[in-house]
Amino acid sequence: MQVFNDIKRKEEKQGGITRRYNWLGRRSKFTIMSRIDRAVAYCSWLDMYPMARVSLLPWIRSDHRPLLLDTDENKKKKRSLFRYDSRWRLYSGLKQVVEQVCGQESSNMSDGNIHSIILQCRKSLSQWRSKQNTNSENIIQELKQEIQGVYDSPIINYNLLTTLKAKLQLQYRLEEEY
Repeated sequence: MQVFNDIKRKEEKQGGITRRYNWLGRRSKFTIMSRIDRAVAYCSWLDMYPMARVSLLPWIRSDHRPLLLDTDENKKKKRSLFRYDSRWRLYSGLKQVVEQVCGQESSNMSDGNIHSIILQCRKSLSQWRSKQNTNSENIIQELKQEIQGVYDSPIINYNLLTTLKAKLQLQYRLEEEY
């Protein structure tokens, strides 16, 4: 597999289809966008990886949009488990959910049936979570789309771009905490 970093034709610079650009630069007061990254494969390589696909990832932290080579043919969706997210402690509604479950399950506490309390608490937290926007991954994707929108606009607002990238950095830190 070879990856090249060059343009083939003049049309691949400003004035073409913007979603195909994968490099952005600033010269003086002008913004320049080019398509310079490509992937090329030999027939023998394609025979080994017939389902291989190259996709263009969004602009996030660089003046390049990275290329992603995916050779995995058998992607399986994993079943997610319930996990308490320590970031939830920042939401005021969480404490009320737990207090409500403990109040309703107080008879089970006196019986020593902690298992029932935990199951009910898990169920209530899952319902509460589904109503909140607590998923950093979703927030990160929304911010990436906003950043992509700024890059795709005819005039790039660099102040907005800086703000969105700072928010994205914060969400990455929160995701790391998770």
